[in-house]
Amino acid sequence: MRKTAFIVWLFAAWMAIATLGGCKSKASLDADVDHLLTAIDTSDYEHFKADAHPGLIQEVSQAEFDEGHTAIKKLGPLKSKSMKGMQTSTNNGVTTTSGNYDLVFANGKCQLEIKSIGGKLLAFHFRNITMTS
Repeated sequence: MRKTAFIVWLFAAWMAIATLGGCKSKASLDADVDHLLTAIDTSDYEHFKADAHPGLIQEVSQAEFDEGHTAIKKLGPLKSKSMKGMQTSTNNGVTTTSGNYDLVFANGKCQLEIKSIGGKLLAFHFRNITMTS
């Protein structure tokens, strides 16, 4: 009986640790989305660079960032965002988190795929952009 109780307790402790880690990853990825959307909304390339992984900074020039700002700005103010899925992996102590979001704006909606590594934005892709007005 004691062995069974210990196993149940151990399982509950493991689940609590796993759940808390997932919440931290979601909160971190949500913050990355907020920072990205703020940088795009205000056309602040320096803000974007401060939150981006060096590899992403190399890939996204100021001109490309400005093009993204122009396209996303047409959707209007953000009304809601909801995470539709998240994956987390750790390799050599570095955590990579990927997520999919549904974003609803005043004039449309889209989906956002985002990836973060070590707290820095590694990649993002807006897809299925639809104007509603």
